[in-house]
Amino acid sequence: MNRQECIQRIQKSARIVIKIGTSLLTDPLEKDGINKEMIAVLRDEILYLRKKNIQTVLVTSGSQGMGRHAVRTAKKNSLLQDTSISRKQALAAIGQGKLMSVYSDIFEKSDLLVAQILITARDFRDRRTYINIGHTMEEILKMGGLPIVNENDTVLTDELQFGDNDVLSSACAALLEADALLILTSVDGFQIDQKKVSFLDSVGSEEMKHAGGSSGPGTGGMVTKLRAAQLCSQSGAISAILPGRHPSPIQSLLEGEEIGTLICSPPENKLTARKKWLLYARNRGSVVVDQGARIALVERGSSLLPAGILKTEGEFFSGDVIEIKEASGISIGRGIVNYSDRELESMLGMKVEELRSQGQNLHADEVIHRNNMILES
Repeated sequence: MNRQECIQRIQKSARIVIKIGTSLLTDPLEKDGINKEMIAVLRDEILYLRKKNIQTVLVTSGSQGMGRHAVRTAKKNSLLQDTSISRKQALAAIGQGKLMSVYSDIFEKSDLLVAQILITARDFRDRRTYINIGHTMEEILKMGGLPIVNENDTVLTDELQFGDNDVLSSACAALLEADALLILTSVDGFQIDQKKVSFLDSVGSEEMKHAGGSSGPGTGGMVTKLRAAQLCSQSGAISAILPGRHPSPIQSLLEGEEIGTLICSPPENKLTARKKWLLYARNRGSVVVDQGARIALVERGSSLLPAGILKTEGEFFSGDVIEIKEASGISIGRGIVNYSDRELESMLGMKVEELRSQGQNLHADEVIHRNNMILES
């Protein structure tokens, strides 16, 4: 798989998710604090995709940034010194309506009907809610509308947040079975030693080491963009990190210009819808497994049995999504557990046959069945 082959795959896409960051959208020199020229470019790029019969979903940042600008404009700068979660929630509440108003004004002049979708990580924890969000966005697309997705920062807590919109955008790509995720950012692409990397067939620890930290007014950085690309690769989608200040970044990419960084794994068996959900569902607790269980899970694709579990961490119930860790604390994966943490306490390290011989009434042999498990790539 090379860059040109990946571009050809994107050209044949039925659906694409675009993510745009705060640094591109905000402009403190503008009266309302938003870069309308950038949004106009974005509109034209989406129209270009529509002419190619490619459905589009937009994931946007910027609500807190617009809220901050509004507070400064009202000469309430002292209020910005408070960086608490509740203050960030308030800023997002102030800015979100203003942000959507600008999108509506600019997009609907070109008959692009916009629809706001606000999501938290908790929405992705509950599978029924997750599926309902997908149904809503599907209906918007059928009506010719453009879903504009943002994390619901007005109810932001550590438990409820994705952490950044890069990961949220990859979650939307998985939910909607999009073929590609295009991340528009303020840099030219992923770089190693200040040299842009044009193509990656995977993202590993070496790439993460060169990613650096966050820059600009947003919460993400190159690390979160590469993490989003990792998740997209697992769910079968292509990712691109593109320079958002280019006059036509998406059109130029599809027409073969050497622009940005493409992350494209060879097409393999696609994950089931349930396993795509598991990539993003927040876990409630975890189990720590021994080396034998780790090998069985990772190398043989086995289910997780009670005999391989060393201990439980946190409180969880049957049907919850929990994390699977090896003894060192490194995450192996996650899955839907068949027992609560209290039920597992009496089962740890024991074979199913032993448990039955002791008179335990087991409703499943597996603690986590392999069909309800996703492993780290």
